[in-house]
Amino acid sequence: GILKSILDINQKFTGIEYLKELIKNIALNLDVKYALIGHPLDELLSQIQTDVVWANGDYIDNFKYQLKDTPCEVVLSGERVCIHEKNVCADFPDDKLLQEMGIEAYIGAPVLSKSPSGVSSILVLLDDKPIKNKDFFIAITDFIAMRASAEIEKYHIEENLMAQVNQRTLELEKATEEIKKNQKKIERINSNLEIRIKEEIEKNKRNQEIIYYQSKMAALGEMLENIAHQWRQPLSIISVTATGMKLKSRYDMIKGNELYESFDSINNAVQHLSQTITDFR
Repeated sequence: GILKSILDINQKFTGIEYLKELIKNIALNLDVKYALIGHPLDELLSQIQTDVVWANGDYIDNFKYQLKDTPCEVVLSGERVCIHEKNVCADFPDDKLLQEMGIEAYIGAPVLSKSPSGVSSILVLLDDKPIKNKDFFIAITDFIAMRASAEIEKYHIEENLMAQVNQRTLELEKATEEIKKNQKKIERINSNLEIRIKEEIEKNKRNQEIIYYQSKMAALGEMLENIAHQWRQPLSIISVTATGMKLKSRYDMIKGNELYESFDSINNAVQHLSQTITDFR
C-alpha cells in the first residue's frame, strides 16, 4: 500500500515535475521531515547539487553542499543503502548541516548509472526522530532508488538536450540578425562596385549555411524529445514490472502465472519501443 501510494504519479509528469511528485509522496507516506534528490557536481564526488528538496511539508529552494565528513559521502562511495536510524549527528559531528537541522535519523541510497563514477544521483531521507522499522526503510528506499534511476537520468539528459537546443537557437538568432545587417549593407552598396558586391554575397552564403546546419540540429533535438516522449510510458512499464518482480522474488511473493504475465507485459512494451523506432526511421 505504501509503495503503491509513493509511485502513484500522473504518467503525464516527467523530468522535474515527476521528481517533485515522487519526493513529496516519499516524505508524506514515510512520515519523514526532509527528503531530497541531488547529483554530484564533479567526478570526484566532492559536492552535491540538489534537484528537488522537500522540508517541513513543502518544497524549498535547491542548494549545494560539500560531501566531506557527511553520511552522503558514504552513500556515494558504495552501491547500497546507508542508514543511521538514530544519533546520526553524533556519528558525523563535522556535518554542520545535520547539526543545524537537528537531524536524528538518516537514510540515503545511491542511484546507480553507467556514468564513470557509477552514480548519477542520491536519494536522501532525514528526520528529527529515530527510525523504528530499519529493515522496512532499507528495502523501500533501495526499491525507490532503483525505480527512480531511469527517470532521474532521463531528467538530466533532457536538461542537457534542452540547454543544447537553447544554445543552438541563440546562435540561430544571432546568425539571422547578422544576415539582416549584411542585407542592409548590400542595399547600400553601389551597383558599380562589382567586387564588393561579390564579397558580400559570399558572406551571405556562408551565413545561410550556418543557419541551415543549426536548423538541422534544432530539428534533431525536437525529434529526440519526441522519441523520449513516446518511450516514456513503455520504459516505465518495463522498469516497474522488472523491479516489482525482483522485489517479489526476493520475498517469495510471486503467485501463479504472475511471472509469465510480467514477461508478456515487458515484451509488449519492448514491441512498442521497436515500433516507435520503425515509425521514426
